[in-house]
Amino acid sequence: MIDAALAHFAKVDPRMHELVLIHRDTTREPEVIAPDLYFERLCRTIVGQQLSVKAAATIWQRTLASLGTDTSKPLATEDFSRVDDDSLRAAGLSYQKIGYIRALIESLDNRAVDLTSLGKMDDNLVIAELTKLKGIGTWSAEMFLIFAMGRPDVFSAGDLGLMTAAAQLYQLDRKADADKIVANLERLSPYRTVASLTLWHSLDNQPK
Repeated sequence: MIDAALAHFAKVDPRMHELVLIHRDTTREPEVIAPDLYFERLCRTIVGQQLSVKAAATIWQRTLASLGTDTSKPLATEDFSRVDDDSLRAAGLSYQKIGYIRALIESLDNRAVDLTSLGKMDDNLVIAELTKLKGIGTWSAEMFLIFAMGRPDVFSAGDLGLMTAAAQLYQLDRKADADKIVANLERLSPYRTVASLTLWHSLDNQPK
């Protein structure tokens, strides 16, 4: 995908083309995970909200330890039935995030949301489906599209890091020129995911 994106960016946006070339060796192809890992990825997304990458990873590992799960197998909704909220709180989860995970489990168990059907949906429908879940907003759904489904054309205007990096690239003001920034990224379609990954790298940053 990155090579195809480079060819497209060379035609429509020389600045982004140059930025991708600079970070070509460290920008990885978007990841595509198996649907049976979607639940785990959503839990990790909830755990990591408003945290640094390092803090999120630490709390996630503590959460898995409190669950006592076999990490060689996909995390399942029933894994959370073995622990109470206080144990999860001791692992570092806030009670609000615990509530979000419990609500996610209830939605899946009641079939209010069917994660196995996401692969058949376009990006907008995936976002609409995921944002039915308590604690999953548009930004979280967009990160899921990039880092779980490997969708090729995702840019999150709600991501501070992306907007900051894009503002620097195009020499615009992140707040005053937000619409211009998004418009500039529109012309990079259908490879905006590559642009997003590159912009994060340009800040020596990872999404939080």
